[in-house]
Amino acid sequence: MDDQTVANRIHSFVPSLVLNDDSASKKVVLLGGIAIQNSISKEKAILIIEKLHFVQAQFPTSNCNSLPPLGQTCKLPFQTALFKTFQLNSIFHWSEGWLSNFIQHAEHQDTNIKMHNYSNDFPDVKFTLIYPAEEKVAF
Repeated sequence: MDDQTVANRIHSFVPSLVLNDDSASKKVVLLGGIAIQNSISKEKAILIIEKLHFVQAQFPTSNCNSLPPLGQTCKLPFQTALFKTFQLNSIFHWSEGWLSNFIQHAEHQDTNIKMHNYSNDFPDVKFTLIYPAEEKVAF
C-alpha cells in the first residue's frame, strides 16, 4: 500500500465515536468509517491521533544575549508567535497558540483568528489507522 492510499483513507475517515481521549498522553482514539469505492456503505476503521514531541530544531537560539553586529537586528524566536486565548493567575500566564515561525499563514474566513497549517518540516501529530477494523470475538 502506498503513502497516497493511506493519506486518502485518513482524509475520508468519518468519526462516529470517541473511544478514548487521554489528555496526559495527548492521544485520542476514534471509531469511524471509510467509504468503500463504488458503494454508499462504509467499512469500520479506528484512527489514533497523538501529539508528537517538540524537535530541538524548532527552537533556534536567539542572538539577543549580546549586541548584534552593526546593521543586524536581534532575532527573537517567538516574536511572530500567535495566540488564541490568554489566562493569568498571579505569576503564571498561559495561552493557546501557534509557533508561527514554523507554520504557513492562511486567514480563516469566519473569525479574526489566523488559522495556520504546519510546514512539512515539523509534523505535530502521528496518525495510526487500523483498517479494516473488526470487532474482537471472545471464545
